[in-house]
Amino acid sequence: MSFLSGLHLKSNFLAVAASLLLALPLPGTAHAALMTWSAPTAISGDSDVVNTGAVVGAFNLGSLAVPSTTVNGVTFGSFGIPSTGSFTSTTVGNFNLTFDFSSAAATGSGSGPFSTLSSAYQTLA
Repeated sequence: MSFLSGLHLKSNFLAVAASLLLALPLPGTAHAALMTWSAPTAISGDSDVVNTGAVVGAFNLGSLAVPSTTVNGVTFGSFGIPSTGSFTSTTVGNFNLTFDFSSAAATGSGSGPFSTLSSAYQTLA
């Protein structure tokens, strides 16, 4: 191979490599999806939990021993909150929750619609 043909191969290689680098996607800004909130409705049953789309996170909040539960095919993982003091912060995976216990209210009820919900749904309260 002559010097000129070797030089030609090198320049072709560099041209191909440069075009491949230009074709690679560049890092950019990720944009969040638009959220559209609907009007509030009364709790009616397991079908309140939507099971379409991609789940980012679903948690059952409560004491450190709070169980996970599945409602309408969506698993709500345990997100235990330590109850030390009136104000606390805790993290599960990529999710962080800061909570003021001084404004906490009791959940659950012996009356409808709560009492008519499935036991899995009642576990969320």
